[in-house]
Amino acid sequence: ILLPTISGLEEKERERERGSERDKPHTGYAFALSCLSSTPQDGLRELCTPGDFLSVIDLELIARKGIIMPKKPEESRADENATEVPEIPELLEDGKRDPAVKSSRFKIFVSILVAIVAWFLFSPIKAPCRWIPTSAELLEEAEKRILNYLKTPYKAQFVNIGPVVGSKDNEIWTVSMNEKSDKLPVVLLHGFGAGIGFWVLNLDSLAKSRPVYAIDHLGFGRSSRPKFSTDPAKAERQFVDAIEEWRKRLNLDKFVLVGHSFGGYLAMSYSITYPERWVLNFRQC
Repeated sequence: ILLPTISGLEEKERERERGSERDKPHTGYAFALSCLSSTPQDGLRELCTPGDFLSVIDLELIARKGIIMPKKPEESRADENATEVPEIPELLEDGKRDPAVKSSRFKIFVSILVAIVAWFLFSPIKAPCRWIPTSAELLEEAEKRILNYLKTPYKAQFVNIGPVVGSKDNEIWTVSMNEKSDKLPVVLLHGFGAGIGFWVLNLDSLAKSRPVYAIDHLGFGRSSRPKFSTDPAKAERQFVDAIEEWRKRLNLDKFVLVGHSFGGYLAMSYSITYPERWVLNFRQC
């Protein structure tokens, strides 16, 4: 047992009551108690049972049972008659750390984390890594710079397809080339997160022999940004219907539909939904 014996404490108490000069403060501290005996001392009978192990003794319960706890030597004898409960720094029941210590460490951690985030957001060194806000004007300017590499003349326009998605009219941004040709036209559908500019290296070659149309899907590029359905099947149909309404506005009967990535998926979905637009004999192209 890592504390003064019960009999020793009781003797100290009797000497204290008689005013003995031999009464001196004890320097022991209770950190653990192993209840290994089959019959624990009466003063500790309610604290443990044989075979139990308490990492820290319930000091208040010991005091209530009339067992005087040891005093620290540096304390004055003015508090001699008070029941002493020694301090056990940082340790609580079950060996847990003091909440105050945990709170202090947590505050330090949060402060460091906030400093790192603030440095990342506001430091000029990290500025190129941050998201750069854009606008319709910047998007228009960037697209013009890309399309300036084209050698073939082109026409760019917004095609109003009506309220296909949402309650307001939707507009699809369209770039067309060589519209006077009587050959079967090619319609280009870009991939997810892309736009018309992704076709800049293909447009001149494709426009040499036939009409070419490249569009920005709704929600992409310079086209309208309506709120699509949260249901995947309905959202897919909205994209497909937008292509069909765009076709009607331009009076296109049949065409070759070319898609990249997400655009390829929509091209297949459109062909399944509107099979009459298929070109079965590729010699017609």
